[in-house]
Amino acid sequence: MKSFLATALLSFVVFDCVDSALSSPSDSTTLDRNLGEEGLCDTLPKPSWKDKEKTARWMVHTLNWGVLSTISTRNNILHNDDSSSSAPPVPFGNVYSFVDGPCDKSTGIPYIYGSGMDQSMKDVTSNNVVSFTLTEASLTNGLGSCIVQSGGYGDPEMPTCARVAITGRLEVVEEETEEEEMARNALFARHPSMGYWPDDHEFFVGKVVITDMWLLDEVGGASILDVEKYYDIDLFGGGDDEGKEDRIKESVRRGLAEQEKMTLNVRAW
Repeated sequence: MKSFLATALLSFVVFDCVDSALSSPSDSTTLDRNLGEEGLCDTLPKPSWKDKEKTARWMVHTLNWGVLSTISTRNNILHNDDSSSSAPPVPFGNVYSFVDGPCDKSTGIPYIYGSGMDQSMKDVTSNNVVSFTLTEASLTNGLGSCIVQSGGYGDPEMPTCARVAITGRLEVVEEETEEEEMARNALFARHPSMGYWPDDHEFFVGKVVITDMWLLDEVGGASILDVEKYYDIDLFGGGDDEGKEDRIKESVRRGLAEQEKMTLNVRAW
């Protein structure tokens, strides 16, 4: 049994290492996930699997959508006759596009463009505690560990296909503030179709005020993240633009070296 587990774990790690090496940038410093379409962002290299808070920050800045879960306010959703306050709470998940800022700035705060007519926003008026779940599998050029294919190890449920569950409170961003202007502009730039959505559907900019983060990005179990450390992350490496390309390349090199070391450790085990 121990031998089987070691072999399976080694296979997962080796696959991830090979995939990372094949997909890592060589002549460029970013991975183009949107084919250069105007207004959409390139993808920064994924951080080392050891850097949990930075991985979560990378996901919140890089991914386009997630699943927003609320406590449903719909009556009789369990198809019983109990519509009283004693009825058990029922979760409701709904896909939401989001940003954490423009392409060249990461705030770490998930901003959404919600409609008061949507069921999720109706739920939030009663209880604004939400969970927002993101998966690396939503990237169109994600790692092979996320991709389902014949004879492969990839699957969105693979531990090495990163996922993060963010818990917090959904709040409306005050209108006509610098924050609201920044978030709205970023949403419309990174999700161009939003600019065509109807004005009479009660749309507003909301944000998830994070209180807890659960991350799984490796074999061996999930991590509960330090939210303050998460917010302190400088996703772009610090400093001005001078030397940024070298810092990104060095980050990729270190990540690949750490993955290779992990592979050797598993082989020894």
